[in-house]
Amino acid sequence: MSRKILRVAALSSVLGLTNGAVYAQQPCDKCDCIHPPVPPKCEKCCGVATGKITSVTDTGVVLTRPTQGGKSVEQAFALDKNTTRNASLKKGAEATVYFAREKGIAKRVDLTEALEGLLQPTNEPDPPDACPRLPPPPESMKIFLGNTSATWTTGDQTAALRFGKQEVLSVRRTAKGMAVSAAVFSADGRAVAQIIDNHFYINPNNSFRSERSDPSSLVVYDQKAQEVLRIRYLNPLSVKITGIFYSPKGQLILVKEDEILINRNTFRHICGGNVQTLFAVE
Repeated sequence: MSRKILRVAALSSVLGLTNGAVYAQQPCDKCDCIHPPVPPKCEKCCGVATGKITSVTDTGVVLTRPTQGGKSVEQAFALDKNTTRNASLKKGAEATVYFAREKGIAKRVDLTEALEGLLQPTNEPDPPDACPRLPPPPESMKIFLGNTSATWTTGDQTAALRFGKQEVLSVRRTAKGMAVSAAVFSADGRAVAQIIDNHFYINPNNSFRSERSDPSSLVVYDQKAQEVLRIRYLNPLSVKITGIFYSPKGQLILVKEDEILINRNTFRHICGGNVQTLFAVE
């Protein structure tokens, strides 16, 4: 297997604050940071971060998330009178923060447990051919890419696919259901749609659409009615994913039922244990 194409690694990308001089050149005051995907001119102005709340006051909130090597990193955000919330913020809760990078101000904070439309588990069995010799610890969360490849984590959050620093698919498990986040790019590298915590956002010039046929599934179709993402919450410990995933540079990962195609390479039975990213394509 070529390490230049694929590596199974523990990695979590961190959204950090950068030098304010960069943003002085951007029309950030006119950017809508709470309804992604943001236009290219606003990409350096807006950010989204997910993690566990480890500190909260009337004027700020701190998220903590794991990084490479099992360590953790903290991100602090200011709260003001314009910050919207879907519930009262509390320490220990999983949350998503939509923020303005220039000043580190949270524009919106969503507690995952308070979100509507979380995927609900069925009682379907795991795919029988995926990683039979690598049983995870009890109560681990398992993510199956088709029927032959899988990863597991003892935590409640993991990225299934990543292109460089761009996470294109991640899942988070809560006591009330599963939250999915995904970035959908076209073959020419344009961001055409985005899913954050099961909420589907789309660029106005595209005709992608999402479908919830039942409480346990999420499906996304492109302009040609081709299925580009299917997520099924199989049971309380397992989720299964298939789809067509492009990177901002036009790289392709095709996750089929019986194999995974990365550019011109075919993979089966790719297994990872307690990693932050199953597939990382550089």
